[in-house]
Amino acid sequence: MVTGYLSALIVGAGLLMTPAATVAPGGISLLSGLFTATSALSVTGLVVLDTGQDFTFFGQLVILILIQAGGLGVILLTTLLALVVAGRAGLKLRQSVASETKSADIGGIMPMVLRITGLTLSTEFVVAVLLYLRLRFFYGEANGDAVWNAIFHAVSAFNNAGFGLNRDNLMAYVADPFITGPIALSVILGGLGYPVLIELFRKYRFPLTWSMTTRAVVVVTPILLISGTIFIGAIEWNNPGTLGPLDWWGKIQAAAFQSTITRTAGFNTIDIGQMHPATWFGMDILMFIGGGPAGTAGGVKITTSSCSRR
Repeated sequence: MVTGYLSALIVGAGLLMTPAATVAPGGISLLSGLFTATSALSVTGLVVLDTGQDFTFFGQLVILILIQAGGLGVILLTTLLALVVAGRAGLKLRQSVASETKSADIGGIMPMVLRITGLTLSTEFVVAVLLYLRLRFFYGEANGDAVWNAIFHAVSAFNNAGFGLNRDNLMAYVADPFITGPIALSVILGGLGYPVLIELFRKYRFPLTWSMTTRAVVVVTPILLISGTIFIGAIEWNNPGTLGPLDWWGKIQAAAFQSTITRTAGFNTIDIGQMHPATWFGMDILMFIGGGPAGTAGGVKITTSSCSRR
């Protein structure tokens, strides 16, 4: 696993340093390339360069591939490649995937890999279509720009990466539910974790048969989303630098979106730097908790925090 991640990191950083990846003459520095590749592969969303302005289409594509690889997991992608090329994967590789996806069924790893990959790609496709329609026909973006923006943000959202192509991230869409809604929903789905999503998909009609992990994630996630929305909204309601200029519906949307994003991703529709320190502290708590296990979210995970409270 270490070798796989280091290999992806080195290749990604090397590609980002090439002149074809950036608008800067001669490419970017080694430090900037390593930092950007690391941030994309670990789906953190931290940047030292403007993704949309400083990188060319090729550079943005490299970042997107790193995000997808980091979200799915290098081991998962390796197993999928082995399945496609050789039709099978070795025992050690299956054991690694079982550990990464929190599965005890080593023999059933291949179907699980395909389900996870299919779930990821299908969710990203649906979100990308919704974003494309809004960007193309409401905001009037050129067809090519709308397609690329939709795909990039859909992949970044489901993998909880937070990378955006706009200079102000998503602040231009702060009160547009047709942009923030699909992105937030995608972030939530990615943050639930693959084991939870697969179990919900297969046993949605039989909640009594859900595992303790699924029950904890399903119960705690709405609590965190709602409490975070109330907390951020209450403190920032009249802040002229954040929610203050919006109408009441826009304030609720922005607070709910930031509550969703804080726990797992890295997008923003309001200026984080203008928030009250108390809001930052509350967001720190949400970020520390994170999302579900074996998914694309960060944090100590909902299951860990639930056990700690007990």
